[in-house]
Amino acid sequence: MSDFAERYVTLDDPLRAYDDVVEAVRLLADRTSPDQYAAPTPCADWTVSDILNHLVETLDRYGSLARGVPPVEGEACVYDNPVEMFPAMAASTRAAFAAPGYLDEVAPTPIGLQPGRSVVQHVVNELIVHGWDLAQGTGQGSDIAPAWAGPALRSWEVFFAEYPRENLTFNFAPEQLPPSGATPADRVAAYLGRRAA
Repeated sequence: MSDFAERYVTLDDPLRAYDDVVEAVRLLADRTSPDQYAAPTPCADWTVSDILNHLVETLDRYGSLARGVPPVEGEACVYDNPVEMFPAMAASTRAAFAAPGYLDEVAPTPIGLQPGRSVVQHVVNELIVHGWDLAQGTGQGSDIAPAWAGPALRSWEVFFAEYPRENLTFNFAPEQLPPSGATPADRVAAYLGRRAA
């Protein structure tokens, strides 16, 4: 294992960051009405419903990974009511992340052997950017988890230095210029190629 994890993990308290970001995203999801589910978001061709599903899927997949059950690559999960499922899935994943020794335990991940704190960092990074997508798609404020969005941006920068976006199978658009008066989460989104609505 290289020093990637040391550079990629920018959260000084991964579990507190997870708790704060989960709560911010939960509030966004709770304020989303069913008549908004078909609305577009800044995330490629994903609707609000797709984003809600992906948020739960992220928790599900990485919670399972933390429990030693690797996800099946290419297998998408669809949840009947992701807004309702989000809190329970977040709690289950949190319990897996908080298991004694997990944060320092090195185990296989989709990007090779990594300590658990890298997995928590990835989940926080994902929740911030897709929480931002959800906020944009539903007309909610974009100042999501400001204490953790800055560290998430630094982590994404490390990730793309190691794995250039043009070489990835996922479609990461080129970096955009953040809008005037950008929040920390706006800057994360712009770095990942999003444009604010």
